[in-house]
Parts: sequence; C-alpha cells; structure tokens
Amino acid sequence: MKYFICAMIFLSSFLISCSAGQGNEKIFSDTSTIKELTENREKELLWTRELESVRLLLDIKKNPVVQDNIALEPVVMIGAQSGKEPVYPMLDNFGSLDTSLISKEMKVFLDSTCTAISKWKPSEISVDSNSVYSVVLFKYDIENQWKNNFSVSFPVIEDNIKLFSSWIYGNPFIEEAYIHIPVRFFSKYGTVDVLLIFTTSAYKISSIQIQKWERK
Repeated sequence: MKYFICAMIFLSSFLISCSAGQGNEKIFSDTSTIKELTENREKELLWTRELESVRLLLDIKKNPVVQDNIALEPVVMIGAQSGKEPVYPMLDNFGSLDTSLISKEMKVFLDSTCTAISKWKPSEISVDSNSVYSVVLFKYDIENQWKNNFSVSFPVIEDNIKLFSSWIYGNPFIEEAYIHIPVRFFSKYGTVDVLLIFTTSAYKISSIQIQKWERK
C-alpha cells in the first residue's frame, strides 16, 4: 500500500510537470506568432507609407502618353489607356496635330519662318535660291485676297503690329528631299491655312501655298 501511494504521487507530479511544460511551449509559440505578425504588419505599413509618399509626388495633371497641351478629359484618357501611343487631337479641314516628327532644329527654322510671316516681313524668310518667286506670289495673294476673304482691307503693318497673332503646326509629311508641313495662322479676322514646303538638306523654303481661308 505504501508503495502504491508513492507511485501515485510520482505519477501525479509527472503529469503536472508535463502539463506545465506544454503550457510553456504553447505560450512561447503564441508569443512567437504575435511577434511575427507584428513585424509583418510593420513592414506592410512601411511599404504603404513609401507608396503614399511616391503617389503624393506624382503630377496627376499629366499622362506620359498624352501631350502636355492636351486637356486630360475622359475621352482622351480612355484613348490613352487603350494603347501606348500618344493621343493627338484632330482639327477639321486641317488634320492631326501630331508634331512628334518635328525635330528641335526643324522647329527653330519653322518658328523663324512663321515669325517673319506673322510680322509680315517675307523678305526675312530663308528661301531656296530657285524658289524666290514662291514667296513673292504668296505675299501678293495674301495682300490681294485679304479683303475678299475677311471683308476688311489689308491692314497697314507697323513695327509693333502683327498680321497674325499666333500659329499652330500640323503633322509633317517627310520625303527624301522635301518636308511638307501645314501651318494655321490666326488673326483677329480669321485663319489662313498654309502649306510650307522646304528642303531637308538645308532648311530653306521651296514653296508656300495658301490652302484655306476661314473668316470668324
């Protein structure tokens, strides 16, 4: 009987010890899980903060596939999302405003030519030696057709007065020897669409052709 009681006491102590050991292991396991979850949560929060800081630096008024001078309207954005190509507007009876083929050097030449036209100083246009007559005819046609198309006499041009206030370029057509580019000139009376043709080797006007008049 004495030995039975001692055996029971020893067994009870052993079971209590095992139970306590399992509890410690469970507590340790739970603690590790909580620590791991905390670390993962902190990493997620850090990633979120980094993304948010980048997002705040983005200019949402611009889109990499849309030209800067085009308003980001819903129709434009739908077109921008449908492909990777930039979206360019179209003008009736003028064509696309895609000027991506105009190089910096070409734009300098075009700006110089159009500035001379806007100030009505055709003599300052860089012209090919075999095409001087084209600029002379252009000058004559503008001055003599002005009243018929705008219902006002051709204005007297002074140093501080421009015949055309501004202009826009259209999509150029580039050949091996010549470049064709439409230009729309704006005045307070209306617009004049002109086709400029110039040489590719050395930018010089080969022809200036009036395409269309439109009165306001």
